[in-house]
Amino acid sequence: PEKLHYTLLNLERLQDVPAGTVVNPQYLLESGILRRINGLVKVLGRGELSQSITVQAHAFSEAAREKIEALGGKAEVL
Repeated sequence: PEKLHYTLLNLERLQDVPAGTVVNPQYLLESGILRRINGLVKVLGRGELSQSITVQAHAFSEAAREKIEALGGKAEVL
């Protein structure tokens, strides 16, 4: 099987995203949070969030999913 390549994104990079925003790969590129995406996006749990947002990515660590959902946000797998 072919190995999947992930662009890794820690929650700390999403700290300044306005509450209620839907964060997806296109948003990450357009907002400059990521300069390029190599393959799929995986969200990791380093850092804290203080707002409720919806994050759409290809994979989430358990810690990232818990932190997003604890604030009433959503972690949606693409």
